[in-house]
Amino acid sequence: MSFIFSWFTVFSYSLLIVVLSVLPVKAPKKLVFPYSDNIIHGLMYLLLSLVIVNTLQKYNFKRVKFFSFSYAFGLGFMLELVQFFLPYRDFQASDIISNALGAFFGCLIQVV
Repeated sequence: MSFIFSWFTVFSYSLLIVVLSVLPVKAPKKLVFPYSDNIIHGLMYLLLSLVIVNTLQKYNFKRVKFFSFSYAFGLGFMLELVQFFLPYRDFQASDIISNALGAFFGCLIQVV
């Protein structure tokens, strides 16, 4: 369990999110069920903030939830701004809200 909550995991998962957020998407525009895009965003950032919270707690940081939410929300917000300038991606305010909600709920889950 200690490997899951490590700085390597935090930065690797962050890099995965960045790559998935800037690559061109060849998926169909209509997904299987309504709001599935928002659910995926929420789950990705929930997992990110969960890993950050538990990693920070493992190393006895203070204000763990504040830093975890700030990092996850900041990353999601910045990536949505980048997508605004990419011709093959779309900026969506609902994605920012989904990212923020996922990050918030991920901060509430403590494993270690």
